[in-house]
Amino acid sequence: MISEKEILRILSGISADAYNRLLIFFDLQNHCRMNPKTYWKGLADAYTCSDDTYRYKEIIRKLFGKNLPRREELMTTSEKKYFNALPNSLTIYRGMTVEESKSKDYGISWSLKESIAEFYCNSYMRNHSTYKMPKTIVKLLINKKEVIAYFNNRKEEEIIYLGNGTKR
Repeated sequence: MISEKEILRILSGISADAYNRLLIFFDLQNHCRMNPKTYWKGLADAYTCSDDTYRYKEIIRKLFGKNLPRREELMTTSEKKYFNALPNSLTIYRGMTVEESKSKDYGISWSLKESIAEFYCNSYMRNHSTYKMPKTIVKLLINKKEVIAYFNNRKEEEIIYLGNGTKR
């Protein structure tokens, strides 16, 4: 069984970077046995340290949608504490392409802050798959029970959300 420490070593190794780290984790979880805590911690590390993930959105949905116990291990202690204090109804925002908005086949990364969605919509250049496409911001009202995780290691108040919510 692969350990958390070994996964971190591989994900931060010389052949891993922000553009392939998530695929490396995907291969690891397909080929190595890992306990649920290690899986969720490894996924959190791989995902939060990755860029240009839109092209992997189906893989990402599978990874976050995996039916394993201890999903709360995705979050740090302070993230869990903050998340637990949030109200049951949340407004979340996502900067996305107009095409994504029209399709309603949304990516999973949202924010509690509209300003973060605006940044991804107007300024973020490391998403090479979509950076030249017209963008918009979508705002959804969701139930906190639908949230997979809350990440704030990049100060983005990121919400991992797999559903489609109620457009506002």
